[in-house]
Amino acid sequence: MRTYQIRMKSMKSETESNETPSVRPPGFDWDEHFFGTATVGERGQIVIPADARKRFDIEPGDKMLILCAPGKNGLMLCKLSAMREFMSAFQDALARVEQEIIETTPTRREDAGENLEEQP
Repeated sequence: MRTYQIRMKSMKSETESNETPSVRPPGFDWDEHFFGTATVGERGQIVIPADARKRFDIEPGDKMLILCAPGKNGLMLCKLSAMREFMSAFQDALARVEQEIIETTPTRREDAGENLEEQP
């Protein structure tokens, strides 16, 4: 299988000038987000480009989640271990938010101004 190194900067149209308004957010660098292409083999396999494997520390045997991309027009890959770490941190943050809500939300008794004791 042949691999090609493609950089998005080299794909700029000849008719596009430097003054053309960009649809990219300020500071967006294609080379940071684009790793090339992969061809699906007969058994449905793809090879993740070496630069992507290195950047995301993907090694042989790592389990990958395969998710539907927003808009349902593509796939996203994520290391299972990275998703576990993210979900654990998310659960911890959610627990802290819930605890903060409990601690700062007045109870019904506090809402009533503790007037319950004065009533016969």
